[in-house]
Amino acid sequence: MANFAEMRSKIPQTKFGYSIYKNIQKGKLTVTEKVVKDQLRYVEDKNLMDWKIEDETGECSGYEVQKAQTHFAGRDYTAWFSPEIPISDGPYKFNGLPGLIVEIHDKKENYVFRLTKFQGLKNPIPFQFNPENYLNASQKQFKNIKKEFYRNPYAALAKVGIKIMDGNDTHEKTGKISDNGSGELSNPIELE
Repeated sequence: MANFAEMRSKIPQTKFGYSIYKNIQKGKLTVTEKVVKDQLRYVEDKNLMDWKIEDETGECSGYEVQKAQTHFAGRDYTAWFSPEIPISDGPYKFNGLPGLIVEIHDKKENYVFRLTKFQGLKNPIPFQFNPENYLNASQKQFKNIKKEFYRNPYAALAKVGIKIMDGNDTHEKTGKISDNGSGELSNPIELE
């Protein structure tokens, strides 16, 4: 396990608060995220994309790649996958092409994922995901809980017994994390 912890510490950190676990044998994705004090999770099918593979080829991150396009969760994506790396997977929930997705971005380039390094391991790294550590939710419930938190984080904290003190007394805050006032992140990766 020390090898996994060491390897994980070297991975560049992102601002994404979620984790995605892919169970390739069962064809399922598990999305987890801590919201306030609860560790939440939902499970969905792994094959979510309907790809259109194009003839255009190129080079990305030192690999020969081929272009593919898809529409997923309200955004149009262009992917570059490498048949040289016979792994039908990619970043986030993206998968299902005949090679590793080396680069993918949405049409407006709000979200861009690019492979920076690929390294084979001498020994497999043991990894176990324990679903009992999470509260099970539907994808809709998961999104609603997050939406409520972003709408008014102070009220969400108060619901679980965490009070924000300001000066002499407790105030009910109405501060919002989102900047569109809807209780949602202003530019979530999944629009639908």
